[in-house]
Amino acid sequence: MVKQKTTGKKKKFVRRNFYKKPKLKKNPKWRRARGRHNKIRLKRKGYSSSPSVGYKRNKKEKGKIRGKKLIIICHKKDLEQADSEHIIRVGKVGLKNKLVILKTIKEKKINFEGDIEEKIKKIETKIKRLQEEKRMKRMKKKEKSKKKKSGKKKEKKEAQIKLTKESEGDKKQ
Repeated sequence: MVKQKTTGKKKKFVRRNFYKKPKLKKNPKWRRARGRHNKIRLKRKGYSSSPSVGYKRNKKEKGKIRGKKLIIICHKKDLEQADSEHIIRVGKVGLKNKLVILKTIKEKKINFEGDIEEKIKKIETKIKRLQEEKRMKRMKKKEKSKKKKSGKKKEKKEAQIKLTKESEGDKKQ
């Protein structure tokens, strides 16, 4: 018997009552239902299904997105491998390198996993924000150092004034 091609998204199996607990909302991984009266374990109607035989994808489709093989790019050189048969995802790279890679993908019109223009805008705004924060930090640091220096200078001047007054008082007596 030949399996038919599965279409659509892969089914996600989530833990029971994950929406009730904030800890599980972040990462609702599947954990097998083991409770005595658990409705999911008993496979009752109206409850989420649990993983079982039959949900597996065909070997030909496994690891593919929209029927195309996925390539994770970490260097600009890796883009040479990509062609129309591949979909690209940018790996763990710094923001500036990620921006360069995304722009080259856009120029070459290679298939990308998501909306490339939206991703580029998001990264550019993030870079601008970080640069602004860095500039503000430098400004604050300079102000602090100026205050410290000016405070030390004032203290030295005050000490010198006191010394001169004391020496003048000694001379008068």
